[in-house]
Amino acid sequence: MAVVTTYNFTQEVDYPNLLVSNVQSSSISTPLINIETSGSGQTMSVSLVFSDVLSGADQATLNSIMSSYTNTIPALQATIEQVTKDINFGMSIIAQFGAANRIANLSTSEIAQISQQLSPIQALLMSGSIQTALVSIQNLTPTTLLTQDTINNYVSQIQAYLGSGQQ
Repeated sequence: MAVVTTYNFTQEVDYPNLLVSNVQSSSISTPLINIETSGSGQTMSVSLVFSDVLSGADQATLNSIMSSYTNTIPALQATIEQVTKDINFGMSIIAQFGAANRIANLSTSEIAQISQQLSPIQALLMSGSIQTALVSIQNLTPTTLLTQDTINNYVSQIQAYLGSGQQ
């Protein structure tokens, strides 16, 4: 018979959802029911409620997760900064493409036709999803308005960005 069991720790946990994710993706087989926190700072109480008593191995895994858990404010900030860089790069690719279309003196209908084809890629570039945008660009089918040379040019630029360590 299962016995709901609570494991208590004292440590700061600013992002409980991250902790839940860490526990759920671990080798712990007993389902986590809930996480409760009270207080703040280094004296915060953290209670993890499982559907049953953890085995010795699962208890060791939980202890390891808790001891290695660090609040993610620095990691979150670094990720935000990287996504911002990626968005700026994506916007520069979009601007470059728009300028090339303007210089080529494309008609409104031609630009609308290209825009329809590239709309999903533009959304990826604007969100900083550079790697996914690269895959999507590589899978484009060339047309008379969007040539293979143009596709290759943007693929090369994105690959250079991704390979430069800026991302």
